[in-house]
Amino acid sequence: MALPAIVGIPFLAGVMGSLFSGLLTFFAQYLTKKLALTAAFIAASISLFAVFFSVCWSILQGLIVVTPPEISLALAFFVPSNAPACIGAILSVNVARWVYDWNTRVIQFRLAL
Repeated sequence: MALPAIVGIPFLAGVMGSLFSGLLTFFAQYLTKKLALTAAFIAASISLFAVFFSVCWSILQGLIVVTPPEISLALAFFVPSNAPACIGAILSVNVARWVYDWNTRVIQFRLAL
């Protein structure tokens, strides 16, 4: 009487194994695609920020070259020596906030679908 139940166990195990492996493959491909898109977005955001910062820095350097030395000396009394680092920190925080807001909007949009 127990023989028909024992004969069906390998078949059931094969079906369950193929179902589990199919689900695992699907989720792995889905997560890999998401991870690749996220990594590409992070790399693009960092490179865009680097370009933006270098453009701002070159504009400021260009202004320093064309200003008369008297104005540069007068500005040295009011602008601290760590001004480039402070400006870079402010720009970094603004870009990080923009990236965070953009990501939350994208996530909310994808969750709404």
